[in-house]
Amino acid sequence: MNIEGAYWAAGERSAKWEEKTTVQVSRQELPKFAATLTGFSPGMEAKFHGESKNTGYSMDSTTMELSVFSPGRKIAIRLNPDEVFWLTSLVLSQLKRSRPGLSVSDILNLLKLSYSKPRR
Repeated sequence: MNIEGAYWAAGERSAKWEEKTTVQVSRQELPKFAATLTGFSPGMEAKFHGESKNTGYSMDSTTMELSVFSPGRKIAIRLNPDEVFWLTSLVLSQLKRSRPGLSVSDILNLLKLSYSKPRR
């Protein structure tokens, strides 16, 4: 799964997609990304992506801010509830693809068990 970000200047009709930053969410990062989207984890940051190992992304579950970054640039957006819904459904679908024997409910339970703070 890829995340793409492009700068959109105020008053412009579209983003500068020719200057976009693209980051691939790795298979190893996908569960933590899903846990952040569902609120089981407070946030995450992934670095050292791309050919030069100098791009990355972050997600905050409190503000629902998704950022992509590369040297000298950070593009951040706050996701609205509709965007969170569709992105979460996409991420959960990707997790289900890699574990076809599990239901989405099973995956959500595993995310909760794996990433929620332990109770003392």
